[in-house]
Amino acid sequence: MRTYRALSQSELQLSDAEWAALSEFVADAQQQIAATDGTDRIESYPPTIENDAAGPPKFDPGGWVGVYPGEVRVYPGKINQLEYEYLLDAVAGWFELWDIPTAAAVLPMVNSGMLDTRSVIVGYSSALISFTEEALAHRPPTNISRETTTGTMTKGSLNLPRTIAVQARGSQKIAYDELQFSLDHPINLLLVRFHIEIAQELDGLIEQSYVMTETLEEHLDYHRGFLAREFTETLQDAAIQRPFSDPDMLSKTRRQAPQGLAELVDLWESYLRDQTLSIDFSRQLDIGLKPIEKVYELWILDVLVEMITDIIGAAPELITEDHDTYAFEQGVRLYYNRALYSHSQIIDPLFDTNPGRPDYAVAVDDSIVWVGDAKFRHESGIGLESCQRFLSYVLDLTGIETKPTGSIIYVGENQAQPESISDSVTIEKLPLRPKHNTTQRSPLQERPESCLSL
Repeated sequence: MRTYRALSQSELQLSDAEWAALSEFVADAQQQIAATDGTDRIESYPPTIENDAAGPPKFDPGGWVGVYPGEVRVYPGKINQLEYEYLLDAVAGWFELWDIPTAAAVLPMVNSGMLDTRSVIVGYSSALISFTEEALAHRPPTNISRETTTGTMTKGSLNLPRTIAVQARGSQKIAYDELQFSLDHPINLLLVRFHIEIAQELDGLIEQSYVMTETLEEHLDYHRGFLAREFTETLQDAAIQRPFSDPDMLSKTRRQAPQGLAELVDLWESYLRDQTLSIDFSRQLDIGLKPIEKVYELWILDVLVEMITDIIGAAPELITEDHDTYAFEQGVRLYYNRALYSHSQIIDPLFDTNPGRPDYAVAVDDSIVWVGDAKFRHESGIGLESCQRFLSYVLDLTGIETKPTGSIIYVGENQAQPESISDSVTIEKLPLRPKHNTTQRSPLQERPESCLSL
């Protein structure tokens, strides 16, 4: 189910168990979001389960997009899916450059991965449990072999040629062929291996986690119980040794799988892909919870770095460890989400307080010449508080004598409409969204070009 608005359990088409898992996940997400409060300014309220007196409770994702339990995929409402995927690809590039602390500060829930990893692993655990229950409803596949044995009594079919040969040497024993049934079948070993892998993942998550532990422990108990109940340690060792990451081995397992059991190979391959995609930041961003406002903000940062690089003719010479300062040639600096105490001309010196952190600021020779703010909103949704805060950034960091320009960048269809509020200060609203990137980009390009007339 794909959604962005608040929906009830029936509207989401979730079972009672899925709704319970979603409710628990939302509660855990709220805790983790609250724990990161103060590390960055996130205006989007967290996902909630709303109790409606006039109807059933509803799941409201707030501004947090991503994949929730029950395969509930939350997409942003102000752009289409292609635009959203475009933003994720652009932002993924930053994650490939950032170290873990930096990425955690910008998108803490995505990078820490705890809720996301739990969601993914519990999802595979649930699918594996469902598959296992269906498989156990039928007799598991076996390997059948014929073994010739000698003894005083036959326990199989008489092997006359072998019996004659044995008794010709003076023995009174007879030879017989006995059928051997073994669970050492590729699909069984893959099933065992899958349970071992998921159990190990869950065990690790439980050690690191302080939320969702009850759900994790319930799943872990099933996997451990299945292994202890159904298969010997010898078979478990054989499953661990079998190279189930090898494509040829998986193809062989799929061919030998009885009807209906080959889907286990597909599930395993998907799990392996997600394991390797722990380095694929685009996939991580797609799955993980994130405030869409930050994704949009990071995309604008990517656009600004590219623009200034084109104007200067060279990439940044220095990028700080926190990736909040991009130093270019000729004394040009782009600040991202950084408290600029040394540039504050009113708030810090006069009130001795934090001057706040504008989304973007461009400095030339240590003087702020432009301030920008990204808003994942339509023009009509930019409220008074946001405007007042942005205006304080512009006036505090630049000073009236510099004839400052501030740009509010938002999601819109129209073209830019600069609005001068005085002869010395210009505040403009610039729409920019991926599908109009080419046509809407020019007005934003003019800001650094005019400010960086070096």
